[in-house]
Amino acid sequence: MFASRQIIIYILVLISVCYAMAKGNWNTDEARVLSKILDGYDKNARPESGNSNKTEIHLSMTLSQVIAVSEKTEAMTTSIYMIHTWYDYRLMWNESEYGGVNVSRVPADDVWVPRIILQNSKDDKFDVSLRTDVLVYPNGMMEWMPPSLYISSCEIEVSLFPFDWQNCSMIFRSLSHDSDEMTLTADDYITIDKSAFQENGEWDLISKPISTAMTYRGNVPYDDVIFYFILQRRPQFYIMNLIVPCILMMTFSCFTFFLPAVSAQKMTLSVSTLLGETVFLFLIAQRMPETSRSIPLIVAYLIFSMALIINCVVFSVIVCNVHFRSSTTHRMPHWMGKYLMGHVARLLKVQRPIPSSPWQLAMERRRKRLKELAAKDAKASRSAWRAPSEMLFDNKAKRYGFRTRHIQDMTGFTEVTPAANGKVESSAIPAALLPVPDKYKPAVDGVNWISNHVKDKEIKAQSCDDWEYCALILDRVFFWIYMSAFILGTVAFFIRISVAYYPKPDPPDEQKEISTFFYGIFAM
Repeated sequence: MFASRQIIIYILVLISVCYAMAKGNWNTDEARVLSKILDGYDKNARPESGNSNKTEIHLSMTLSQVIAVSEKTEAMTTSIYMIHTWYDYRLMWNESEYGGVNVSRVPADDVWVPRIILQNSKDDKFDVSLRTDVLVYPNGMMEWMPPSLYISSCEIEVSLFPFDWQNCSMIFRSLSHDSDEMTLTADDYITIDKSAFQENGEWDLISKPISTAMTYRGNVPYDDVIFYFILQRRPQFYIMNLIVPCILMMTFSCFTFFLPAVSAQKMTLSVSTLLGETVFLFLIAQRMPETSRSIPLIVAYLIFSMALIINCVVFSVIVCNVHFRSSTTHRMPHWMGKYLMGHVARLLKVQRPIPSSPWQLAMERRRKRLKELAAKDAKASRSAWRAPSEMLFDNKAKRYGFRTRHIQDMTGFTEVTPAANGKVESSAIPAALLPVPDKYKPAVDGVNWISNHVKDKEIKAQSCDDWEYCALILDRVFFWIYMSAFILGTVAFFIRISVAYYPKPDPPDEQKEISTFFYGIFAM
């Protein structure tokens, strides 16, 4: 019994010695620092400076990536590290007494940390994503660098889309402490760690300033820290997928004016191009916010191109209407023949084809003759209806001093020259003016009917040719109107882009690479 009691005592002594030895090994310098600074520490009490009851919090931001900017929802998604720096004089120690420990890592749930939230958050997440450890320094300085994935609201200005730039901001504020209790300060620019930063494929970050402001809720002031993201869009995607196809389709619609009106394909081509423009406008409408503040530049250009193509359809209707007119349905106005077929045709170099066969040459001479006769007055036309042989005889008679066979009376009619006794010589009367014998009258009537029928047919054909010629001239006029509007509109589109205001990038000193930001983060 006594022996067993001694054995139990020895075991207890051995366990005590082992515990003491183990406790001596576990109490490292950093553990002793934690035991010292957290002894009696109240994490619910806000740290204050010696002469003031304010707590000064310095905020800075290190940007990892601008993930997305949504025009439809007007939101910006970013991945950042928020760096909170403040002093808590309750957490101080002497480095020489603790083996030269110059930094200690404390869980964020064991010490007081500021609750600063994103004021303009787009979702229900206002706080940080991960509560990492807090870095504590011997002089009481606290540094907390939690990572966060924020979705903040961003008012999208689409007037220059897709050559636009956006000013998105993130507003941070403490809702539990006003300006009399907590003061917020910040750097001048957002920090970028180039070794970890990932660029966005659509946006360039050209400027990233930081400012502070004061807002009031009621009569209570609160400090705000505003982080600005000045983003400029990279337009290459939209140039290759929207603008270039739109310009090519408008150029393709120019060939509508070179299609003959008789083929009835002018309107088909114009309507097909108009449907293509409508598809492009629908695709852009899917990305744009439903706002009436401004009209995107690319939308204005697409509407302009659609208006041009609609005018192209109207022009095709007018040309087809003029092309298929005839003398039985319409009478050509005098101004159309004088100005359109005269001055405008010469100005645009629109000429009728020259006849090649002898029959076509003869028909062309006859048409010109009919036109000349129709343009002369009645008196001149009466004197011109003579056979070519009679005209040749009269001209030669005047030249050699003989009596002409025809004279023109006071009314303008041509009659046979009377003889000296006042009677008309029958030999002086041309055969064309002698009465036709009765037995030849039916044949003459038939010949006259055939002649009149051919003449009417030629007049109708000439009228149709004139209308077709006018349609061709109008088609060329509309082509130059379309091309002029298309070129001027496209040039104005690119001039509007070139004269637009774009913010200047940050100074080079603010874009230097940071190499010590992640110090101590991955050691937590």
